[in-house]
Amino acid sequence: MITALARKFGFTTTVPATLVDGWTVPQVDINRVVYVAPRGGAAGVHVDERGTIQVSHAAWTLTWSVAAGANWHHAAAATSRVTRKLDGTAVVEVTMVTPDGPVRQLIVAAVVDGRPAVTVTFVNDARVAVAVAAVVRPLTHRGRGSTPEISATSERFTIGEDSIRFVAAPAGITSCAAGDGDLLDALPAADAGAAATATKCRAGGAQAAAVWPVPHTSSVTCVIELAGPTSTASAVPSPEDISRGWASHLSQAMSVSIDDEIDAALAVAQRILLTAPIDRASAPVLITALVHAGFADEARQRLGLLEEHPDDAAVLSAVARWFQIDGHLDTLHEQLVIVARAAHGVASSTVPLAGAPWLAGALQVLSDGMRAVEQPDVADRIASIEVVAPAAEPDIDHERLFELIRSADAAWAWPGEDIQSAATLIEAVRDVVVADRDRTIEAVSSLPASWRGRPIDVLRAPTGLGPFSYGLRWHGARPALLWELDAAPDSPVTVRSPAIDPVFESAENSGETLLADPGWKQA
Repeated sequence: MITALARKFGFTTTVPATLVDGWTVPQVDINRVVYVAPRGGAAGVHVDERGTIQVSHAAWTLTWSVAAGANWHHAAAATSRVTRKLDGTAVVEVTMVTPDGPVRQLIVAAVVDGRPAVTVTFVNDARVAVAVAAVVRPLTHRGRGSTPEISATSERFTIGEDSIRFVAAPAGITSCAAGDGDLLDALPAADAGAAATATKCRAGGAQAAAVWPVPHTSSVTCVIELAGPTSTASAVPSPEDISRGWASHLSQAMSVSIDDEIDAALAVAQRILLTAPIDRASAPVLITALVHAGFADEARQRLGLLEEHPDDAAVLSAVARWFQIDGHLDTLHEQLVIVARAAHGVASSTVPLAGAPWLAGALQVLSDGMRAVEQPDVADRIASIEVVAPAAEPDIDHERLFELIRSADAAWAWPGEDIQSAATLIEAVRDVVVADRDRTIEAVSSLPASWRGRPIDVLRAPTGLGPFSYGLRWHGARPALLWELDAAPDSPVTVRSPAIDPVFESAENSGETLLADPGWKQA
């Protein structure tokens, strides 16, 4: 009665601890949970190190088990041999080693039937056929959850307003209440039959399981539907299809080729930012990093998140950088309230605005934009802001980049906030390969000692003067620099490479030169 009344009046309830005592519960490191979502981040799931999946808003999780060697092996059990990594840029791969060999779980975000979804594919790499179970339980990554009602059919699980569709009908399904014990201890056989079943549990402890026989080298897929049911006739893209789609999308943005680790880290960081959940607190950091990663369109779509953000300096910097690189006057006009409020707050301060070397130029462009949309008062306020760029500390910046690489696990989860870590990584890589201020662009603005002598390729790096690309190749002790700036031919520019040849300067938008010997062999 108390639980029912609590739900009626909107209070959060959880299954009583006594009902789940003794269950197989994974020990979850919240700092190692990864977020998986389609682009835009409107809906997604969180995946722990053992492949347990929780939809962002849900109070239940989906876990998995494998029947091999005459026993069920639960991924959530501490005794199971389970590892997790990122396959490519977007596919979370969790592998369980069973007595018969490995079985993989592939988790990837997709669009199915025009709706956001996450596909979960179980691949049998074992030597013989196995059975795989997908199990919904009233647990979350932080502890107890609540599932008052579950229905299971040959087509899907329905858990309140959430649903999981089966691409192939399971051979066995069942459901029960928490009072019946942990469903992982009573999974149906792979030939138990799949008659529809439903369970209501006043205590919020409904559970359900579906089981499939999976022959050697075969797979079975479920679709976690994030925005309502999808048609059973709709095509479900494979993890390989989705990986190719991501590769194609990221190929349109900034690309950096230095070594495999850095290249992979940059691509993953870009994907994390593109799928980041809606979060006003991190909006300025997200928008600036998206712009610097080459996704100005996506940054523009998130400008509304800056409304009522308390940090006027961060808001103004993010809008200024976006407008300097994207230049959409219509969108700028739509953000007048945000810009005016932030400009007033910053201009009212007696402390100079500290920012990156590009900030002064970006504010000047934003001031010009305000005049173009007939806001001279705001333009004057922005033009009055004094900007101070802190002294560069390349060694500290380089260590920050390498520490980010070291601290990420095999699935590119950081021990902290992923959006901030991904943004920091993008900024750290960019600080090494390119910098722009006023009318100057620097190719290789700073270079870690461990990268000296390596070829470097940078494509479509966004700058205040336009997209900038270059290649660096070594000919003995001297590097050759080939560059191209996508800007108007008569646009004044100075191209430099201070980390290698402090004397070199060019006023050409494109060209090639043999830089001076930096003398590193004698250092």
